[in-house]
Amino acid sequence: MRQIFIFGDSIAFGRGVNKSDSWLSKINDFFNTNYSEENIVFNLGIPGETSTGLTIRLEREINARIGSRDVEDYNIVIIATGINDSKLKHGKAKVSKSDFVKNIDEIINTSEKYASKIIAIGLTKVQRGKTTNFKNNLIGEYNNLLKNACSDKRIKFIDLFETWPTSGKYYCDDGVHPNKAGHNYIAKKIIICFS
Repeated sequence: MRQIFIFGDSIAFGRGVNKSDSWLSKINDFFNTNYSEENIVFNLGIPGETSTGLTIRLEREINARIGSRDVEDYNIVIIATGINDSKLKHGKAKVSKSDFVKNIDEIINTSEKYASKIIAIGLTKVQRGKTTNFKNNLIGEYNNLLKNACSDKRIKFIDLFETWPTSGKYYCDDGVHPNKAGHNYIAKKIIICFS
């Protein structure tokens, strides 16, 4: 049995798109189509979540679903967090860069106890002129911190920030959340890791 634990924020949760159009749903379809063993994909995204919140719940969430661990189980943890950490609150990022790095380190260390494969999803850009709480330059800095942490730990990192298409056709009206086209883009980048 393969269990895929997807942790993240509202983008991982699928806010702004139909459930069947989310990147998580497309990952689920990919595993069920391409692998004969039983696959269970857990959507553990919470809108508004930061890396701080994820450190508090990650191990508990996995333990609640993993049951008695079979040696034949192949567990995957996909981490999609960071954009809310960079969100401006009273002129400062919600989670400091140093705390973000500590949190990511803890998230990876905890995930390694349960997963055969860990993947971190890079941050997406926001559409200019649509939001004042998110700034692409700051999002890029947090994306680089995540990338460096993954490199240090030899964890697969999918850099969406560097390649993210900023065309409005990839965003919901809020300019932050990806729409169906944006979720398709994310899903394709993740699926390449398993093809």
